[in-house]
Amino acid sequence: MSVSALCAAGSTTSTSIEDGMQLLGMLELGSALLNVLFAVYDVDDGINARRAGSTTSTKDTMMDRDNGVSARDEETFIQELANSFATALDEASTSFNEVMCIGAEDVFDETLVYLLALAIWEQAAVDDHLVAFAFQDNSPLPPVTRCQSITQKDRFFRLMTDGVDGLGDKISNRMFRVVSLFAKQGDIDMNREMFAARNHHPLPDRTPCQDVMDHPLFITLFSGVKEAYQQDLRTRLFGALRRSSYIKPITIVECVGCCDSFDERDCMEATCDHFFCSSCVVMLVKTSMKSESSFPLRCCKKPINPLAAHPYLDQALRSEFVAICFEFSTPPRQRVYCPSPSCSAFIGPEGLGEDVQCRACKILVCTRCRERAHPGDNCEQNQLAEKVKELAKEKNWQQCPRCHRFVEKTVGCNHISCLCGQDFCYSCGTPWKKCSC
Repeated sequence: MSVSALCAAGSTTSTSIEDGMQLLGMLELGSALLNVLFAVYDVDDGINARRAGSTTSTKDTMMDRDNGVSARDEETFIQELANSFATALDEASTSFNEVMCIGAEDVFDETLVYLLALAIWEQAAVDDHLVAFAFQDNSPLPPVTRCQSITQKDRFFRLMTDGVDGLGDKISNRMFRVVSLFAKQGDIDMNREMFAARNHHPLPDRTPCQDVMDHPLFITLFSGVKEAYQQDLRTRLFGALRRSSYIKPITIVECVGCCDSFDERDCMEATCDHFFCSSCVVMLVKTSMKSESSFPLRCCKKPINPLAAHPYLDQALRSEFVAICFEFSTPPRQRVYCPSPSCSAFIGPEGLGEDVQCRACKILVCTRCRERAHPGDNCEQNQLAEKVKELAKEKNWQQCPRCHRFVEKTVGCNHISCLCGQDFCYSCGTPWKKCSC
């Protein structure tokens, strides 16, 4: 969601912050946001120090690179930095109810940052006096405020003594490097998910970098910086193609979805040579995710490679789409779903092991009988499940192929829509339009 959308969504219930100078009257919030800025500096300094200190002998470095050790170690370090940064975002998110309608470019303006630090310093002095008075009167000490806490940081001291220059390098440069670092690693993590889905492997757990990129406060503050990073990538790619003489002349094409005209380079080309603009690609993907009968993506009845749509999706939608592709591309009879009626999440194909954990609700699931794990018992000994299945067969109930709920049809056709959203055929129990009944 964009910054303006966030502003519009919350403007009816809370104060909107549309000017950075408002923060001078909201010092607890200002302290929390200043702490986020310090976290940006911590990440940038951390990665720079690591790379500067990793210059060992040429021979050792080459051996590490050949074995992939150096790359893995740095990736682990980046994920640790992202985890710390996510903590700073979480702490800032819990400190205010206001709606941020401005991004980091305004919040972390160098003049505003220094004025904010001065105001926080003065408020911390007032808070310290209140603590001293309480101590003298033997009264309960007031809790430590954010203003008091942040003034104890070394970066705050440098900011007060030397101004913004005391922090080293421009704030905008620091933000660009850190956002670029997390965005690049987040794309790598997403590519791993795509590879796992394409090869029917279990999806890897979400990484701290992915969590940071999807964090609401990160999106609010740094969406403009992320767009600048993506534009920089496109510019460099365009320049590389141009130097390689592979660049195509600009071609205007018509989107088959909305019938508007677009630059061909901004559109997805289907296997039937039709084109979809970015907005129509998103609509096409969302439609395919709602029902298996609309999957895979198609145009002129020809399937479209799901990977072709990924560049047009934001990270959250791309993650959902990868998971749906993983689920729908697994043969129905091989799919394992969480047996909990309140969850029903897709776990993966059978053969992952006897007992696997649902990533959504964390319960253990037996992949053989597709019920809750029953340690110490064979599936044949899971008597309760067997009795329910016998009763279902006797009553002519059908089982949803997705969540395994039993359904009884009293009237109507064989097209059943389960509570979990799965459409299936009541006659044979397979997903709707996937059988010949």
